[in-house]
Amino acid sequence: MYKQNADGNKTLLQSPDTNIAEFSYDVPETGDYILKIQPQLFRVGTYNLSIATGPSLGFPVGDKKAYIGSVWGDVRDGGKRNHEGVDIFAAKRTPAVAAADGTIVGVREGGIGGKTVWLRPDGQNITLYYAHLDEQLVQEGQAVKKGDVVGLVGNTGNARTTPPHLHFGIYGFGGAINPFPFVNRQVKAAPAVASKKMTEQLRLLKDLKGADTIKKNTLLLPLAVTSRGYIAELPDGRFVQTSFASVQSAKQPIKKTKSALAAAVYKTPAIEGAPSVTIPAGSAVSVLGYFNEYAFVRSGETEGWILESSLKG
Repeated sequence: MYKQNADGNKTLLQSPDTNIAEFSYDVPETGDYILKIQPQLFRVGTYNLSIATGPSLGFPVGDKKAYIGSVWGDVRDGGKRNHEGVDIFAAKRTPAVAAADGTIVGVREGGIGGKTVWLRPDGQNITLYYAHLDEQLVQEGQAVKKGDVVGLVGNTGNARTTPPHLHFGIYGFGGAINPFPFVNRQVKAAPAVASKKMTEQLRLLKDLKGADTIKKNTLLLPLAVTSRGYIAELPDGRFVQTSFASVQSAKQPIKKTKSALAAAVYKTPAIEGAPSVTIPAGSAVSVLGYFNEYAFVRSGETEGWILESSLKG
């Protein structure tokens, strides 16, 4: 499993042992993630993949009628600060429960949070924060299971003049994180994915804007399909996302011309690679796409990359 970065590169997040039939990964932030399923060498097989979006933590208030009434980023103290959590409103002394299995790492009282509890989920680099409790019912160092009562909803701290509620926050190494996606009780099926051929190379119909502009007619290798378009690989190995309307099959050539010079044909658009064959000067070539100063061409039974300067204008 990879995370696609803004610069087009990818970061490996997890790769289970080949003897493991399943694995799980809690996504810490909204972004683009890629799950690559790859069979053993020289083996084939089938798989079914179902995707749904939903919370990775349990709801921290044990009442189905409890509701989130104030969200991340709401203005506080006349604009001096922003809300770093969600407020979940419920009747006073409604159970506040552990949103995950973990360990209680803090039971404190004072300040704007009033009576608070801090919970570190097992195997995760986050800490859950329960504030404005009427009563704390756990101790530091105590192990809890998901659903165990950690305290009772109240309005202590700076919530004395508000209706009873739980301020629920999540903190990681970089500070506060919006907890709403972690506890939003609505589970949605992922958008339907269109059926597309993945065996043909594609090329861009127009410039693709991003951290670096990818030029029109750049050749792409489709790797996956989303509800919006393709996840594709550039000739240099970077990943990009395109809409269906912004690409076309590279089967038909952009133009037909001839080689001005004898041209070495490379498997990749890089002169460091060893050429596979050489096309004689004057050979008929069909140009299928470009990347940097290279053109991907077909000449007879030969396909590969040649320097664009080798072509007749």
